[in-house]
Amino acid sequence: MSMVMPGTAKPRRRYQTAGRRLGAQATRDSILQAARFLFAERGFAGTTIEAIAAQAEVAPQTVYAAFGSKAAIAKEFRFLLEREADIPHRFQEMLAEPDPARQLELVAGIGRYICEQHGDVYEFFAASREPELAAVRKEMLDAQRWGMRMLVDRLMEKDVLRPELDPEDAASILWAVSSIEMYRKLVTYSGWTPDHFERWVAASLKGLVLAA
Repeated sequence: MSMVMPGTAKPRRRYQTAGRRLGAQATRDSILQAARFLFAERGFAGTTIEAIAAQAEVAPQTVYAAFGSKAAIAKEFRFLLEREADIPHRFQEMLAEPDPARQLELVAGIGRYICEQHGDVYEFFAASREPELAAVRKEMLDAQRWGMRMLVDRLMEKDVLRPELDPEDAASILWAVSSIEMYRKLVTYSGWTPDHFERWVAASLKGLVLAA
């Protein structure tokens, strides 16, 4: 006689379903990381689905089933970066900060973190000449600038923005000074430390956009 009470099998099925979902996400993340490595090393055109599969230690059919194409893998990088860097949480923390100077310090910190941890992905998109990836790069850049425009709105609400500064110009300044391009010039090529870069970005943004 079975000792299992009626209804006890359902939680097990839910657990198994959740486990399969976690396993599927882990496989997708493994494929994304493999593609990230190979795209940086060989370029988009020089990387095959078979090479990505070998790097991720899965079958090529698994890559096709999970994403469908190389372009689809590249498009997913944006969301992978958001998850890894916890961008939504960091962004909301920055917007909620009551001190304007501290808000700009958080911008500098977020910019440094993204440049240090995910600069390879941004550089991959910047160097890519494939038309199918151009739209993805534009989405990433638009999202960054939109975030800076939201911060400018918060600064305007606090009446701390320089009075002669146009809000759109202010957003562009925040975006440009904390960008991967600026990080590459100052840290990669000029030999600055990441700490130096972060301090400089914070000080520069305060001087450029905050009223005296």
